[in-house]
Amino acid sequence: MELNDKMNLIEIEKINFKFNNNFIEINIDDLIIKKGDICIVKGNSGAGKSTLMEVIFRELNGLPQIPFISIENLILNKKSEVSAIFQKSELQILAFSVREELLLKYAFDGMNRKERKEIGEKIKNKFNLEVVYERDPRKLSTGQMKKIITIANMGIDKKLVLMDEPLSYLDDENAKLMKNWIIELSKDGYGFLICTHSNDFDDYANIEIMLNHEIPKYNHYNSNIIKIAHDISLNSISGHFGYKNYWKKFINKPIKEKGIYVIEGTNGSGKTCLLETLAGVTKEIDGKIRIKSKKIGFLHQNPSYVFSKDTIKNEFNGDDIPEYFTQLIHKSPFQLSEGQQKLLGIELILKSNYVCLLDEPFQNLDEKLLNYAINLLMAHADYRLIFITINRNILKNKIQKIAENIINLEEKN
Repeated sequence: MELNDKMNLIEIEKINFKFNNNFIEINIDDLIIKKGDICIVKGNSGAGKSTLMEVIFRELNGLPQIPFISIENLILNKKSEVSAIFQKSELQILAFSVREELLLKYAFDGMNRKERKEIGEKIKNKFNLEVVYERDPRKLSTGQMKKIITIANMGIDKKLVLMDEPLSYLDDENAKLMKNWIIELSKDGYGFLICTHSNDFDDYANIEIMLNHEIPKYNHYNSNIIKIAHDISLNSISGHFGYKNYWKKFINKPIKEKGIYVIEGTNGSGKTCLLETLAGVTKEIDGKIRIKSKKIGFLHQNPSYVFSKDTIKNEFNGDDIPEYFTQLIHKSPFQLSEGQQKLLGIELILKSNYVCLLDEPFQNLDEKLLNYAINLLMAHADYRLIFITINRNILKNKIQKIAENIINLEEKN
C-alpha cells in the first residue's frame, strides 16, 4: 500500500463481507483510488455492486453498517471527504427548489448570498436548468432529479465521489453532458468509484473491479403465460395531459387492443405523466386518455411499490415461479438488487394484468436480464396491451424487435 501519499483519496487494505444469507461473498484487496482516478465496479444484477458501494460509504462516514450482511474485514483509510449519489436519488433531496438544492453546499460552507447567486447562474447555464431552476425538485422527472442530485453532491473541494449507475434514467443529451462532466472533474482532481452495468466509462477508467455471481440458467416459456380476458374497448387515446400549472401536451394515437407500445422522449417530456394518465392516477386535462379496466397494472420506476409480501415465493401466491427466481424464493423482494427488483416487478405485473404500464422497465438491468425481459414482453405481446417508457437510443436499438408501435412525445401531434 502506498501510504501517506497526498494524491490518495482512499486506501482499501481489505474488504471482505458476505450477504444474501452468506450466499455471495465480496473480496477487495489493496485498492487505492487517487486524485484523477476513475474506478468502475461492474458485474451482473445481484452481484453486490450497490452493496459494496454502500458498505464503503457507511464505513468511511462512521455510519452503522447495512443489516443482514456478515463482515469479516473492513480495513479502509479515508484520505479525503467522500460523497455519494445513490440509485434512488429522490431520497437525497433536501431543499424545496432546484436553486436551493444546488447551492445548499455553498451555504453550509459559509459563502455569502451574492457569491452563491453568481455560482448558481453559472450552474444553471452550464447544465441547461433555466426551465426547472425555481421548481421543486420532487416534482421533476426521475432523470431530472438524478441530474440535479448529481450536480448538488459533487462538493466544493477535490474529493472522492461514489456513484451508483450515474447515467441511469438520463436521456441521451443529459447522459452525455453528465458523463463529460465527470471526466472533466477527474482531470481536475476528483476521484470516482462508479458502479455500473453500462460501458460508458470503459475507455476512461484506469481501475476496474469485476463482481460475478451467476444464477445458473433461466428461460421464458410461452406455456407459462396466464391468459387474461380483457374488459377494454378502445381504438385511440386523444386529449391533453400534463400538469396545468407547468405544462400540457396533446396526444392523438390509434391504439389496438393488444401489443406493445413504446413511449419515448427526453427527461421531462411527460412519459411518466402519460402512463399515470392512462392508468387514471392523473386525470387528463381534456379528451379521453384513461384506459378503463379492472385488469390494469402500473410498474413505477421504483419497482418496490408493487411488492406486498414477505418473500418472493409469496408474491407469486403459489403460482409457478419464473426460473430466474427459483433460487431466490425465500428472499424478501426488498433484499434484491435494483435490476432484480425491476425484473420481478415486470413478472408480477404481466402475471396479473391485461393492461400493463411499465415505466422505464429496462433501467439497471444487466445484458442478460435485459434480453430476458425483452423476450418476456415479446411472449406476452399477443395476450396483453403493454406500454413501456424509454429515454435513451441505446435502449431503443436493443428493443427494435418489440418497438413496432412508437409514441414519441417530442413530436408535434
